[in-house]
Amino acid sequence: MYFLKATTFFVLLVMCSPLSANDDGNRSTEHEVSKFMNNYLGVYNRRFGHPDRSQQFRNELGKLVVMPFLMAPPMGKPQVPESLDVFTANFESFVTMLEGKQVVRLEWAQEEYKVLTPNKVLANNIGQGLTEDGEVAYETVSLYLLYREQDGWRIAMFSPYLVENTLSLVSKQQ
Repeated sequence: MYFLKATTFFVLLVMCSPLSANDDGNRSTEHEVSKFMNNYLGVYNRRFGHPDRSQQFRNELGKLVVMPFLMAPPMGKPQVPESLDVFTANFESFVTMLEGKQVVRLEWAQEEYKVLTPNKVLANNIGQGLTEDGEVAYETVSLYLLYREQDGWRIAMFSPYLVENTLSLVSKQQ
């Protein structure tokens, strides 16, 4: 009788293992992506208040994207920047605009990740630009397509959209 129970338990464990392994793989991937996205914010945060770090910002940001890179602004048509230099210059203009609003750092107010394949993840994050006093001076929600290359994750698509249309990547079945 004990042997039958142990065998049944073992068979059930083996049958459930692929699901568990996949869930563990997705959690591991989500952890990697969260770390990558926090590093992405760190690139901005090192630049705020330090215009002398312009070249460092552009170099670091350029290493976090894969070309061709698709930008889909909230208004207007999606576009591919003509070069990495044009892309990083545009994003530095964004930092300058935020500095004009007294933003000193960016933080994620919400992070969601959906693993599509082992090398593709959708990220849907609400970012907040905070002042020295911790007040929210800017808020945006953006959808990213992340792609894993041999040396790590890269952003392949960036699409900020209207906060009032915030979507959720979390399945209702979970």
